[in-house]
Amino acid sequence: MPEVALLFFAEAATGSPQGTVSALNLDLHKFHGKVPFVADPFAFVAKLIFGPEELDREHKLHFHTTDPDSEPTPLVYEVSFGKPPPPTEPGNRTGATIVGTIQGLEFKKYGKHTTRVYVNDQLVREIRISVKPLDAPELPPGTIAIPEPEDD
Repeated sequence: MPEVALLFFAEAATGSPQGTVSALNLDLHKFHGKVPFVADPFAFVAKLIFGPEELDREHKLHFHTTDPDSEPTPLVYEVSFGKPPPPTEPGNRTGATIVGTIQGLEFKKYGKHTTRVYVNDQLVREIRISVKPLDAPELPPGTIAIPEPEDD
């Protein structure tokens, strides 16, 4: 099973072929808006470390989010990627950085949502997302405010 070295949401992120990542608003975990709303696109960043025994096959990363009542959201994010890059020294471990954009995640309720992240169908991490009304006091770091739609 690959080791998870990094795993977070960010407002935006880009990756390079060398595996470096530039990210804006790291550790995104709070959204403010009027439910129901679809979150603006945001980034997902993961760095996975592979041992020598995991280099001969492709791997899959996916996650899904549940609302405060444990009801699943319709959006499931999934990415399959090829074999990990070869290590610099035979027998060593190697890493792969995955940067993706999440679009269409809908929040229908206020409260704590849970995103479960899987690598090769095994749960590796849970990320909590807090959804609060737009008029909640102060918007701390790690927050994206979703403006209310204008009435016609």
